[in-house]
Parts: sequence; C-alpha cells; structure tokens
Amino acid sequence: MKDSSKYKGESLSFNIVFDIIDDETYSTGHKLSTIMEHVRGKFCEGGGEITKNLENIVLRVLIDLELCGRANNIKKDIWRIAQTDQQIWGDDGSEWVYLYYFSDDKNKAQDKENKYWRCNIGYAEKDPEGRVKR
Repeated sequence: MKDSSKYKGESLSFNIVFDIIDDETYSTGHKLSTIMEHVRGKFCEGGGEITKNLENIVLRVLIDLELCGRANNIKKDIWRIAQTDQQIWGDDGSEWVYLYYFSDDKNKAQDKENKYWRCNIGYAEKDPEGRVKR
C-alpha cells in the first residue's frame, strides 16, 4: 500500500533523495532525467511538493554515491547505480579491470570475526556488470 502522506509537509532534501534513489537499482544505466522523474514521482506520490532545484539535489546524491563506489557516470548524463551490497568503479574507457565480492562471502567472514573475505579480480573488454551477478 502506498503511503500518500510519507513526505507531506517535507522539503525535498539530500537525505530524502538519497533514500528514494537508494531504493532503486539502475544497474544498466539510466538518463539523469529518468532518475529525476523517478525521484519526483516518489516524492510527490508521498505528498511532497518540490520547491527546490531537483536536478542539483539529485546530482549531489549521485556524485556522493559515485565517491563511495555505489554509482558511476558511464556516459554524459547516464548513471548506473549498484545494488546496496555492490560497489562499482570504472570510467568510460573501452576496457575494464574490476574487483568484486559477494555479500554472502563478506557476511560469513564477518560472522567469524574475520577482516578478510574472498574477492575476485577480472579483466573485460566490455562493462563487466553482467559477469559478476550471482
């Protein structure tokens, strides 16, 4: 059931946009305008009214996510956002060297109070995201 009063009386903020974006995965990459429309829809659906510059706030969130490895700007105005337990780094070059791990491996190691867990390193001529999904 949709909560039509979740954002009633709220001003659009970095934290609200972060939460809305964080609930969605754009693993194949989406235009900034698509991500903005998703945020606008969720915020207005929750009773909020946008009075600030949506694009500036969404870009700030995406850049913050990029800095912590959760998103990357794969082309001009095209953003990819990883699932909560994934991290991605890359550029718009034609080749990739990548490192990934699965959250199950990390959780098992942490349950045993280990600081290390299995990671995989690879090379690909194309975007490797499809290769690392379990």
